[in-house]
Amino acid sequence: MRREGRHFTSRPDELRGHAKLPEVRIIPPQNTKPIEKYPEHQKLKTVQEKSQDIGEFIEWLRNVKDIRFAKWVKETVKNQDIFGKKPPTETLIDVFVQQTINIEQILAEFFKIDLNKIEQEKRAMLDEIRKLNDQSQK
Repeated sequence: MRREGRHFTSRPDELRGHAKLPEVRIIPPQNTKPIEKYPEHQKLKTVQEKSQDIGEFIEWLRNVKDIRFAKWVKETVKNQDIFGKKPPTETLIDVFVQQTINIEQILAEFFKIDLNKIEQEKRAMLDEIRKLNDQSQK
């Protein structure tokens, strides 16, 4: 890839020895907001690789190793006298209960990413892209 002025060009024919192909120009969009305008996306970008690795590991645990997540919870159990001579009592016990987890939510919580803000920023980006498209079609 060569840089010509403000445009990047790629000539695959020069790289691979194929028949000459037309020049491909990648022109960066004008008047776009830098990612810093979207702070939650900036945080997401900085942890993306690590988050992806952890997410794949959790999927591997579930799908390949058949390992599930569980936690201890308190549960009330009613004790009934089988002879009916004593009134029923309640006992609080600890029970180990399997948990269904949403990997995206767990990772967002771990990395302190607010998924609601991510959604708001995505909508703002889409609105901006729509405005730019409307302006370019006029």
